[in-house]
Amino acid sequence: MDVPNVPLSLCYKSSESEAEFKAPTLTVHFKGADVKLDAAHTFVRASEEAVCFAFAPTKSISIYGNLSQMDFLVGYDKKKQTVSFKPTDCTK
Repeated sequence: MDVPNVPLSLCYKSSESEAEFKAPTLTVHFKGADVKLDAAHTFVRASEEAVCFAFAPTKSISIYGNLSQMDFLVGYDKKKQTVSFKPTDCTK
């Protein structure tokens, strides 16, 4: 479905609320870790009638965006050169 003024290309017709919208869990694979993302971390409401997959291809770099990091504590260990993700409820 094409949604005017929305740069995302994979959109679906859906009038369900964000809490009701169901999509499969997506697993992002990092070296040494996997992060599971539900629909709230992978889809955005683009209009009253549509939701869009919030990932887009690029030719040069990969960006792990803020929507995917929502409700995760992100740890950076500069000594070990690792990044960690801990699911959490950021409203508390």
